[in-house]
Amino acid sequence: MKGATARGKQKKRAHAARNRSAVGVCTGRVSRYFIQGPERSLAARRLFSRLAPRYDLVNDAQSAGLHRLWKRRLLRGMELRPEQRLLDLACGTGDLAWRAARRTRA
Repeated sequence: MKGATARGKQKKRAHAARNRSAVGVCTGRVSRYFIQGPERSLAARRLFSRLAPRYDLVNDAQSAGLHRLWKRRLLRGMELRPEQRLLDLACGTGDLAWRAARRTRA
């Protein structure tokens, strides 16, 4: 029986090593495994590279389309004028900046 338990633990450790960025269930507890060092940057780049072409579609799905309403309300509340500038820095696909430009006719 001890051999079976040791093999089970070894399998769980091997699974955890393969799925370090995933949430896994180990020995009845939920544990988190994190990628460290250079692997972490590479994993983040890969994730965002896969997501980028579908970013707005993902926003639609996750917010049930409400992100469009939120952006309209944000721009309305900002009361931008044509002579003002807006910096959209690392905010997705830049659709908020495009909306602001259209709204102010810039």
